[in-house]
Parts: sequence; C-alpha cells; structure tokens
Amino acid sequence: MKYQIETIQDIESEIKILSQLHYEEIKDFGIPLQLDLSTYYSHEQNNSLKIFTARASTSNRLVGYASFFLFNNHHYDNQLEANQDAIFVHPEFRGVGRQFIDFIDIHLKEFGVKIVYHHVKTNLDWSPALLSHGYKHIENIFAKIL
Repeated sequence: MKYQIETIQDIESEIKILSQLHYEEIKDFGIPLQLDLSTYYSHEQNNSLKIFTARASTSNRLVGYASFFLFNNHHYDNQLEANQDAIFVHPEFRGVGRQFIDFIDIHLKEFGVKIVYHHVKTNLDWSPALLSHGYKHIENIFAKIL
C-alpha cells in the first residue's frame, strides 16, 4: 500500500467513484451525494484542506482517502486543529486502516496540528480502531433533518 498526500485535482476523477461507494455504505439521511468540489478547491488554495490517500501498490488505484479541514480553535488560544471531513477505505482493503491512520497522524502533526477530530458513523462504527491509536471519546453528535 502506498500512502501519500494529494490534492483534489490529483484525485478528482477517482474520488467521484470511490465516494459513491462510501455513500452507499453510510447513506446519511438518504440525502443524495453531490460533492461540492469548488469548496474543496477553495479550502485547498487557502491551505486549510489536507487530503490523504491510500493507493494499491501494484495498480496505483485509489482505494482509500481521508480529508481534513484545518482550523485555528478560538476557544483554546488559536491552536491548529484538524476536523475529519471524510474517511473511507474500500472494503477489500480494510486491513490497512491502522497504517493509514498512523500516516495521517504523523503528517497532521508535521503541519502543526495539535488536536485531530474524527467523526464516526453509528452504522459503521470503527471507533475501536481510533481508541487503540490513543484517541479519546469526547463527544456525541446528534443530527436532525428540518
């Protein structure tokens, strides 16, 4: 497996395919998936978006991605934090998750990030993997369609 940092331009055509598979797995509220790539491009230009990828070593096929928005927290002395926007590994490659998280953490730290936030869907709970990496369960998020 090859892990790297890429841009939205690097993965634009591939992400549309893989994110559809991701959507089929989680189906948030049944709202159709419609990626707003212009927002990703904008954040990337402002250096507030980092995209990590996992590619199959032999084919270089995109099999996983994780996107994080970086922001300064106004409650804690403007420290840099990373908020996971999306993370997905193709089901055929799920055994690489541990190494992928390690790769992401190392590079986020190199970018100056102090705290990383991950969102975990209740219907696809991979929180044990995060707990084994030293993450703490600190909050529950509730949502409602209005």
